[in-house]
Amino acid sequence: MLNKSKGISRILIRTLLAVIALSILSFLYIQSQSFDHARNNKIIANIGLFKQLDTLLNQGVIKARSNLLSNYDPLVQKLARLHKLLNSFIEGPLAIYRQGYDDIDLALTGLSRTLQEKENLVEHFKSQNAVLTNSLKYLPLAINELVIDARATKAGNDLAILLTTLVTDAYIYNVNPSNELEQKIHNDLNIIMRERSTLSAEMQANLDTMAIHARTILTQKKQIDALTTAIVFMPSGKIADNLSVAYQDFAQERLRLSNIYRFYLYLFAILLLVFIGYILLRLRQTADALERDIAIRNKAELALFAEKERAQVTLESIGDAVITADITGSIEYINPVAQLLTGWSNAEARGLPLSKVFKVINEETRKPGEDPVKLVLDADRIVERSGHTVLFRRDGKEFAIEDSAAPIRDREGNIIGVVLVFHDVTQSRKMAMQLLHQASHDALTGLVNRREFESRLQRALTSIGKLKGQSTDNKEHTLLYIDLDQFKIVNDTCGHSAGDELLRRITSLLQTRVRGRDTLARLGGDEFGVLLERCPPESAARIAEELRQIVSDFYFTWQDKAFTISASIGLVNFSDDNLSLAEIMSAADTACYIAKDKGRNRVHAYYPEDSAHIQRQGEMEWVARIHKALEENRFCLYSQDVIPIRGQNESITRLELLLRMIDEDENLINPMAFIPAAERYNLMPTIDRWVIRTAFSHYARLRTTLTTDAVSAGNPASRERKNVTPMHTWIINLSGSSIGDEGFLEFVREQFVQTTVPHHVICFEITETAAITNLTKAVYFMEQLKALGCRFSLDDFGSGLASFAYLKHLPVDFLKIDGSFIKDMLHDPIDRAMVEAINNVGHIMKIQTIAESVEDEETLALLKTMGVDFAQGYGLARPKSFYEVGRRLPEYKVLSEVSVGEPVKSV
Repeated sequence: MLNKSKGISRILIRTLLAVIALSILSFLYIQSQSFDHARNNKIIANIGLFKQLDTLLNQGVIKARSNLLSNYDPLVQKLARLHKLLNSFIEGPLAIYRQGYDDIDLALTGLSRTLQEKENLVEHFKSQNAVLTNSLKYLPLAINELVIDARATKAGNDLAILLTTLVTDAYIYNVNPSNELEQKIHNDLNIIMRERSTLSAEMQANLDTMAIHARTILTQKKQIDALTTAIVFMPSGKIADNLSVAYQDFAQERLRLSNIYRFYLYLFAILLLVFIGYILLRLRQTADALERDIAIRNKAELALFAEKERAQVTLESIGDAVITADITGSIEYINPVAQLLTGWSNAEARGLPLSKVFKVINEETRKPGEDPVKLVLDADRIVERSGHTVLFRRDGKEFAIEDSAAPIRDREGNIIGVVLVFHDVTQSRKMAMQLLHQASHDALTGLVNRREFESRLQRALTSIGKLKGQSTDNKEHTLLYIDLDQFKIVNDTCGHSAGDELLRRITSLLQTRVRGRDTLARLGGDEFGVLLERCPPESAARIAEELRQIVSDFYFTWQDKAFTISASIGLVNFSDDNLSLAEIMSAADTACYIAKDKGRNRVHAYYPEDSAHIQRQGEMEWVARIHKALEENRFCLYSQDVIPIRGQNESITRLELLLRMIDEDENLINPMAFIPAAERYNLMPTIDRWVIRTAFSHYARLRTTLTTDAVSAGNPASRERKNVTPMHTWIINLSGSSIGDEGFLEFVREQFVQTTVPHHVICFEITETAAITNLTKAVYFMEQLKALGCRFSLDDFGSGLASFAYLKHLPVDFLKIDGSFIKDMLHDPIDRAMVEAINNVGHIMKIQTIAESVEDEETLALLKTMGVDFAQGYGLARPKSFYEVGRRLPEYKVLSEVSVGEPVKSV
């Protein structure tokens, strides 16, 4: 302990001596460099420049006086430079004022005062000289005018001679003044002024001006000469000489002191070098001794190092991060992977507490993780964390890790440290979370998707079940089903990119009105769902109305197009678990549909006893039954005769094919039961395709049968043909939604090709309402097929509001008069007039007419007298199975009409 104290004392004494030596050395060096030759030369040059500028200023004043100059800028510039030089002596890097030398300070003070006085005299000189210059300039001008005027008056030449003499004397006086000349000028001026009263008023004014200039010259001349003398003989040059002498004495003294300090510096440096040489000798001796000791120690440590090297190489080459610490938690070693993840180097981390380098928290709770050293010491075994561990790197970056800690034991089994092993799982955990997010969220809007929404809705239902029997507001929840009303228009007009942008903007609008605990989801397409948890019906209705209003107020613009958007919202309140998840979603969808059906842009609340809801539910049930019937091919065709009544001599049986559905018990179902649901849910194009496919296939089979029978009967003409075409025409009635279906026209063309049905034997029938509703598409559809040879019939004519106005735009071949006019035409003159008008208009346009719903002979007779071409109804023929009638086709030329979607009068 004593030796350690002595060693510390020696170190302190040597440090103190070194500090003193360095301080002395620094002081001597600074003092030896105190005299700056360049600065000294600059100051002497500035003093000389000051004297030179002062002399130039005096010369400038004399020149301005002698030449009557009016430009004084050179004098001002010289004065400014003199002031600048004087200021450089007082402050700045060349300052010599108050440096401890009184003669310099005295000279600078006097020079500053003299320069200020000289500047004042120069300013006074400038103003006085300007006055004199002005008078010398305007005196001859004034006298010249007076001379001209005098010679023109009685004054004659005497006054002119006096005036000319006066101006000459004035100029001579300015150059070489004398008392005699001054007196002569005064006398001549008095003589001239005595003649003033004899002159005109104008000449008197000119004479007064001339007199003022003359007197100004006499007075200003003396003052300016005095100012010039005062400026020139100011002692500034002498004071500058005194300053130069004083500064040179000062500089010589500073140079002498600098040389003395330089001598002391060299002497001290030599002594210091001798001392340093002595120290280096002692250090060399000590180094030799240490070298011998190190050699001995190296031999002892070589074996230990080799063992440690093998262990360290192993730790540094593995892919996991490794940290070892003693039982107190102090770090002993961290491998490169651990250095990378923690941000601490091995040298920086060694000896630090493990908690400072290995900072971890729980990813879910964000609470600090437990100390792994303590966990190992408490458990006395390997410890692995349960996951969700996050490591904070030194720079604040986070890593998801998986880690474990194990004890390090000595030969006796005692724990002497802990080894911590961990690895980065950030990417794998991030990918897992990303997949989880994608599975529960919509990619376009970022909202939860239908699957996650239904999961949350199920949790809300489950929570109601758990609270059953309790009186609490937590059981009241509401589901909103939102459907955008004009979304398809935006998509069809501007494309899907515009539709996607619209959905994103609508999402942003809706998010501003839902509460923090509510769930907003995109259920698909342009449909959104909102789950309002713990929300009473009144609040839910208010929120639904706010959502409807904010969408209604929104104007969507895309490029040069603007759209008004609205939303139909279905609302379902539920506070018990009597309804299942599927039933609640179905009820909300139904309520939304009812809102659309009532005019859109409104909120409709679901109530179990709501008649509209009950009807909607029934239609939805029919949709499922229609789909199933299509899958199982449980549709069939019936036919009804269409009779010619205008006296045509034809043995032709005309048939109208009627659609039926067969239920699971093989009973026929009237189309009025399922057609409204099919039309509402856009199933008619599918049904129309079934009818056309079935009818055309049946036609192809009949054609093959006719060909085979004709060949078997030995008909020579038939043998020359590959097949026989039945002599009949089929008219197929199409729904309005089929006409508007973009792929339907191509489907019909393909069926003609596949079944080889001739175009001229097919006549399609379209209802008047469908044609008017889709007029452009209907005309295009009809023109395309008429170009191939097909014909068209307009059904239910007269039921529309503008039948005759639209008829001229439709290229039809037949008009079917609406049955509502036919049934009561015997008793209602208006109905009879309507039938007659329709028939006449049709004939004028070269269109044949068909009367439907003919139930008795009296009605048929009246139609004949009106000249209607065809009749159809129960009074003429009842529906039969189309397939049975088809077997009689070889005996007749048939006009067969396939009616899809029209109410069937009877089975």
